[in-house]
Amino acid sequence: MRNRCAGVTVGWLARSGGMKPRSLTFAAVALSTVALLGCGSEEGGDASGGGEPETMLAFELQPKGENGPTERAELSCPATDSEDEAACAALGKVPDSAIDPLPTNAVCTQQFGGEDLLNVTGTLDGRDINVDLSRADGCEIDRFEDWLPVLEQLYPDYEPGSSIALP
Repeated sequence: MRNRCAGVTVGWLARSGGMKPRSLTFAAVALSTVALLGCGSEEGGDASGGGEPETMLAFELQPKGENGPTERAELSCPATDSEDEAACAALGKVPDSAIDPLPTNAVCTQQFGGEDLLNVTGTLDGRDINVDLSRADGCEIDRFEDWLPVLEQLYPDYEPGSSIALP
């Protein structure tokens, strides 16, 4: 993890030639204090070095669409139990494109992948998210399937698109 404020120095003050040693010491202490209090990491962690950003997500899966039952699950990473470890590992592979909204100019195939709906809310690596997914067209199916490795861990009996399966 790289700190955004790494490399803050007072060397330029000394090279200017106009500072006395006492002023230089004060400037060094002041800049160090600012660097310690006001800087975080580029990955979104905190300046205290408290480790990885926290992930706490709530999942609401509706395999039969909005009129069907809602299955709920929660996931916290780093995992607190062995059952969530695989889900946390799978979560690390979900691309940003499955989290961010589709661009307004996206061209999507017109295919139907089922009535399945998924809502994921919470904090992912320190970032607040609220993702609504469906299987309504090719773009949405791709986004939904990016989450399947996580869903397989949270909902082992879930079969995507089962609402349109032939008897």
